[in-house]
Amino acid sequence: MDALLKQVMDDIDSLAAPKGMTPDSTTQLSDGEIASRVSRLQALLETDLGAAQATLAELRSGVADSLLQTLIRDVAEKIDLFEIDEALALLNDLNTQLVGRT
Repeated sequence: MDALLKQVMDDIDSLAAPKGMTPDSTTQLSDGEIASRVSRLQALLETDLGAAQATLAELRSGVADSLLQTLIRDVAEKIDLFEIDEALALLNDLNTQLVGRT
């Protein structure tokens, strides 16, 4: 059952985001830009899940070719399952990693 659920989630993740949900540019985000979006996403997860999706799409697009891709995907999966506390914990870990890089 878990394998089937994972397959469905992967299929959903592979779908194109609705127009306006992805940034026009597919350039990699800098650590500062990632940190800014992570902070914005943390705040939105506390107040507006719908608006959080746009910021999440920006993050996913901006780290698509980086080592952070897996962590952002994990955050997205937690949000999709409405496991907001877990998503916030992962975002805190990401912030810690970004601070360690500078």
